[in-house]
Amino acid sequence: MFAELRKNPRALFYAVLVHVVIVGLLVVSLQWTPQVDAPGQAEPIVQAVAVDEKKVADERKKLAAAEARREAAEERKREQARRAAAEARDKRLAEEQRLKELQAKKVTEERRQQEAERKRLAEQKAEQQRLERLRKEREAEEQRLAALEAERKMAEERRRREEEARRQREEDERALQQQIAEEQQRLETERQRLAQQTIGQHSALIRQAVSREWLRPTGSPNDLKATFRVRTIPSGDVVMVETVKTSGDPVFDRSAEAAIRRASPLPVPRDADSYEAFREFNFEFDPSKG
Repeated sequence: MFAELRKNPRALFYAVLVHVVIVGLLVVSLQWTPQVDAPGQAEPIVQAVAVDEKKVADERKKLAAAEARREAAEERKREQARRAAAEARDKRLAEEQRLKELQAKKVTEERRQQEAERKRLAEQKAEQQRLERLRKEREAEEQRLAALEAERKMAEERRRREEEARRQREEDERALQQQIAEEQQRLETERQRLAQQTIGQHSALIRQAVSREWLRPTGSPNDLKATFRVRTIPSGDVVMVETVKTSGDPVFDRSAEAAIRRASPLPVPRDADSYEAFREFNFEFDPSKG
């Protein structure tokens, strides 16, 4: 009981108060001097004492009831306190459990975030490496394409220069061929001119040589002329003479033919090209042109 009183000071206060009231009542009752009345008044004195004891008993009952109520109230309070303490403990334990769970979740979340961050950093690093590899591959491809483009341009420039050189060569060749053709034409013209000149000169020499060998027949007119087909060899020797166009005078024709034969070898050109004009040619004998 003393342990209960130490735990609950208010109960100790109420217990002391009750005892003080009881002691006070006893002291009052002991100090009270009954008044002696006349014979015949004994019953009121007894009744007064009885009333006082009844009051004390009633007061005791009231005090006991109050104490009982107080004890009940204190017990209820203690029970409420125990329930409150138990609830508080349960709440504290629940809160601690909740905090532990939150801490565990926090740790788990932090680990998850750390793992996610590690994975993100790894993926970022892998992506950076991939992008760097792609950049290097792109640069290498760009360099390869640039080299190919440079090579293509060089090849194109080389083909252009070769084409220009080819066109220039063709133009030069055409110009040279033109010059050659013109030169050949000029030479041919000159050769023909010289050949004609040579032919003309040798034709005149042959005419002179035949005229020197011709003996005019007696009574032959001066206006006669005849044409002969003459064949020679490169030495100028006459190998054939035949009449192509007679003068109308057989004697004149025979004298002219004989003169051609006596003039052999004829003064033909020594170069082959010019000689070809005298290999076989028509010779008109006209004494008037002698």
